[in-house]
Parts: sequence; structure tokens; C-alpha cells
Amino acid sequence: MSLLQTWYGLSDYEIEDRLNDSISFSRFCGLQLNESSPDHSTLSRFRSIMTQTKAYDKIMKNLNKQLEAKKIIVKTGVIVDASIIDSPLKPKGQSTYEIEESLQEEGEDENKTNQIIKIHKRQNRHQR
Repeated sequence: MSLLQTWYGLSDYEIEDRLNDSISFSRFCGLQLNESSPDHSTLSRFRSIMTQTKAYDKIMKNLNKQLEAKKIIVKTGVIVDASIIDSPLKPKGQSTYEIEESLQEEGEDENKTNQIIKIHKRQNRHQR
């Protein structure tokens, strides 16, 4: 779990979710399909104990040596959720507004009212 967490930059909560959701992650950790992953607090306690005893760094160095000897290069990555979601449609182009003045009765400034009018300008596909 710690290796996957390090390689993919996942939090304790995220690695727990991935192990329960991803067959490849579960298989890498030796979990069967009917088994659930250890929870995030178990991983946190494990890492704390390993760090306090200074075993975590030794194990990682040893593991990296073994990977290098087999000419395996580990690169970190990011998992991206590419779900499609609905979103409201927006008119293309910019909207501009004009203020139109109108008088209730001619010549009287007290009865002057303003009305805002929205004007949609469509942008051609070839313009940017």
C-alpha cells in the first residue's frame, strides 16, 4: 500500500478507496476480490511505527536497489478521473449590456427610468 501511495501521490484515504475500487491495486497488494483493504488509520499507524524505528527508509533504499538491479524504473504518476458530467449550456461569445433611458412623460426628469438590455453577440467559429 505504501508503495502505491508513494508512486501515485495518494493520501491515506485515497489509497484505501483505490484498493477497494481497483482490481490492479488490490492484486498488487495481494488482496483477494472478496477482501476489503485495511482502513486509512491502519496505514497511518504502520507508517508512523516504521518511521519511528527508522525502518521505513532502510526498506525503501533496499527496495530501490533491487529495482535498479532489475533495471526497473519507477516513475511517479497521477490518476485522473475522466468522468463526464452534465453542465448547463452557456451562450457562445460575450454578452454586452446597454442602458436604455425612457421617460414616462416628456420633459420630467423625476420620472426618468433606466432599463438594462442584454445583447448577445455570437462569435464566429473561426474568430478567437
